[in-house]
Amino acid sequence: MIVKYLIITLLIPVCLPGATILFDQAHSQTNWSSYDFIVDDNAPVPQPYPPTSAHDWNGQLSTWGYELYLAGHTIRINTDFITPGVLDGIDLLIIPEPQDTFSLQEMDAIEDFVVNGGNLFIIADHNSSDRNHNDWDSPSIFNGFVNPHITTPPGADTSRFIKPRFGFYLHVNGDPYNAYSDSFTNVSNNNQDPIIYGFYGEVDTFTYHQGDVFTVFPNYNLNLDSVRGHIWVNNKPQNNTLIIVATALVGNGKVAGIGDSSPFCDGSGPTTHENNWIEHDNRELILNTSRWLLDQGTSTEESQHYCLQPINYSYSGNQLFICIPFYTDQSIILTDLSGRIIAELSPCNLNQHTTEYSIHINLQSSVYFIRGNNINPIKLINLDS
Repeated sequence: MIVKYLIITLLIPVCLPGATILFDQAHSQTNWSSYDFIVDDNAPVPQPYPPTSAHDWNGQLSTWGYELYLAGHTIRINTDFITPGVLDGIDLLIIPEPQDTFSLQEMDAIEDFVVNGGNLFIIADHNSSDRNHNDWDSPSIFNGFVNPHITTPPGADTSRFIKPRFGFYLHVNGDPYNAYSDSFTNVSNNNQDPIIYGFYGEVDTFTYHQGDVFTVFPNYNLNLDSVRGHIWVNNKPQNNTLIIVATALVGNGKVAGIGDSSPFCDGSGPTTHENNWIEHDNRELILNTSRWLLDQGTSTEESQHYCLQPINYSYSGNQLFICIPFYTDQSIILTDLSGRIIAELSPCNLNQHTTEYSIHINLQSSVYFIRGNNINPIKLINLDS
């Protein structure tokens, strides 16, 4: 008989208004056979809506989209040229690994959107990740070069997109670590950093499978503030280069960037890919970053929108026991990784400071989540029956 006594993180949310999140699929995110980086192949509304599980939608990013939906947000998909009209009413624009370039008009529209209070999440990949064989990859596209720099250094070519507008630069040919794999543990040691010590849990390890790094330029223009890294290449200084995860305050908005698309992929969708979403702390990092982008606070140095408390559980003899450190008379549900409901648990013992749940159930060694109205999804890892 194996008994598990673990302490994990319970996250009591401060209620944020539901946001409208737009995933860009207008720049050939599906224009190849080996990968896709989409939420669903229906647009502008993923189908079915509302979803009932993580894989109701057909895309490698469907689990991320589903978790954002569970957090109370509206998910939409863009397949058009990006204009101010497309971004009207949008709170967060997510651009996952584009394979076609952005026009200067699109770059201007995105910059104006952020400066005026919108939020942007850019997801790149390694140098030479040209999926549709048009000689462009996401680092050269996000940098906004006139010509791609997969095989030649940029030289005098000018970055027109994320560097002058947001203070980010993705490494290309001639730059170090432009195609790099590792499990990164060189995380910010600032315990007030909401990306690392955030709402969805603490991040110890974030994993790349061939990704790129950022150099940041905090003083590139007057709209920039707090341009910084949160994770760096292992054994490197925590400074302005070799950054794995970067954020910036830009005018009244926020920008976040990650240099690899594989951590977002859940192994589902119309193409094949490993399930890297559950690898190490990938899920926690991505959801912490998503929440920070949508949070009404402005600082990456300090967040007042998360509260960490321990939740205790044990599993022995097919008996699952859960103790939550606050009073609630609401039931909770246990789901598997796909969001399928395994069991519903009603409180069996309540007092002023705790609520206890217990159920007799046969659980295989796997990943499960506790979900409830007052509880953000909590991951229980590898329960053994």
